[in-house]
Amino acid sequence: MLTGIVAYPLISYLSFVTPYLIFGMLFLTFCKLSPRAIRFHPAHIYLLIIQLIGSVGVYFLLRSCHQAVAHGAMVCMLVPTATAAAVVTGMLGGSMAFITSYILLCNIAVAFAAPAIFPWIGMQSEMAFIDSFLYICRQVGPLLLCPLLLAWTIRYFFPSAGKRLARMHGFSFYC
Repeated sequence: MLTGIVAYPLISYLSFVTPYLIFGMLFLTFCKLSPRAIRFHPAHIYLLIIQLIGSVGVYFLLRSCHQAVAHGAMVCMLVPTATAAAVVTGMLGGSMAFITSYILLCNIAVAFAAPAIFPWIGMQSEMAFIDSFLYICRQVGPLLLCPLLLAWTIRYFFPSAGKRLARMHGFSFYC
């Protein structure tokens, strides 16, 4: 993190590359993942409940201290699981299928929840609920779904290339 702070003025002009790096990272990770492995478990629902209710709870707990701190803490807890979670989980030997399923479900849930929660706690937006929801989906959807669909397409139509790409999933950490 310190390196990021120090190097930011030098490399900030490369920020346009970030979505491509995330795409590449997810693509390599998803190449290792079978479509049959994506399954939703009751644990996913419990995690979503903790995340959604917990974010509102944190807001109400901190609201009396400072409104901006309460908003910030709530947003930190509300935002979807990081896309890098699948990469790190795979490196640590965890279930990439479980965390990938949760990432997909969590992003959909937050796309619904955020436009409903923000106006309720006083974070006003000029957009209507459906416009906010669609805006979030347009921003996040392609970044999650395109690498997933591309990886599975390659896996299905070009199995040998898919296997070679699956072996390269460790490179996604460096992206």
